[in-house]
Amino acid sequence: MKKLLILLMCSATMSYAQTSVNDSRKDLVSNLSSTGDYSMFTNALNVSGLSQTIKSSGPFTIFAPTDKTFEKMASSQEMGTSENKQQLTKMLSNHILTGKYTAKSIKEAIEQGKGKAEFKTLSGGTVVASLSEDNILLTDEAGHTSKVSMPDQNSENGIIHVVETAGTAK
Repeated sequence: MKKLLILLMCSATMSYAQTSVNDSRKDLVSNLSSTGDYSMFTNALNVSGLSQTIKSSGPFTIFAPTDKTFEKMASSQEMGTSENKQQLTKMLSNHILTGKYTAKSIKEAIEQGKGKAEFKTLSGGTVVASLSEDNILLTDEAGHTSKVSMPDQNSENGIIHVVETAGTAK
């Protein structure tokens, strides 16, 4: 566990400014790898093997945390050894939807759901989307809430929405 966490922490950059990953000529992983702002998430995708899945034709929707946000997530979970690869894969899969969901389509689903919309994640879990002052909030099954801070970053095989920690629901 500690080895992966150390690897992930070492890959973090000192800059936490969000950088656009909007290049429809690149696949999702290449877009996320094109800047150091998402290096912990992309390293974790590589370690888990999920990077190969989301390099495929897709389309996929990824809710990608910045390094600053991922560091908060990683510190609350032990994800360092190969024995916990399954736990890491499940956690990361909760950030991925099959299909391409733009911010507009997510907001429309929220409207149709009278304030909430449920989406199935790649892991089979559920993420609930809602709105707060026109910002999309995502709440996982554990009650952790993230805010979409940079929506609609297009890729060749899907779309990336950058997320930041927004606290916990409950």
